[in-house]
Amino acid sequence: MPTDINIIKKISLYSAIFGAILAFLALIPALMPIISLFILPFLSAVIILIAIKIIDPMQETDIKEFIKQLPFSLTSDQEKAVSEIIEDLKAPHRMNRLLQGDVGSGKTIVAFIAMYANCIAGYQAALMAPTEILATQHYHNLKELLKDSSL
Repeated sequence: MPTDINIIKKISLYSAIFGAILAFLALIPALMPIISLFILPFLSAVIILIAIKIIDPMQETDIKEFIKQLPFSLTSDQEKAVSEIIEDLKAPHRMNRLLQGDVGSGKTIVAFIAMYANCIAGYQAALMAPTEILATQHYHNLKELLKDSSL
């Protein structure tokens, strides 16, 4: 679990404040270039949760077991991305990672695994989706993948 809940509270507060500011600024079309060039990079830098050595060897075993119970095998690129994310979560620096790929390339399962790793370490995770339909799909898929889990 995080040792200082105040850090989590501050990050949540900053996220809410910047989200409100961003929503207000998005109402003015002329400001969209400014938002995309200056505000979004700052916003993403502010709301990144600082994860410092949150994964221990026992939890890494749990993550591997979670991956084994998936109804499919990960590709080598997915395995590499998951491995790098787990290493970042064990490192004494914050993770700032962009996972990109074509539609259907398996980005979502990598995100699910990273969320699972955060949750078993006692942290929270959130997945944002651009539409309500996609968010609902992700919810149902994640719920199905975690049905035998203690989460």
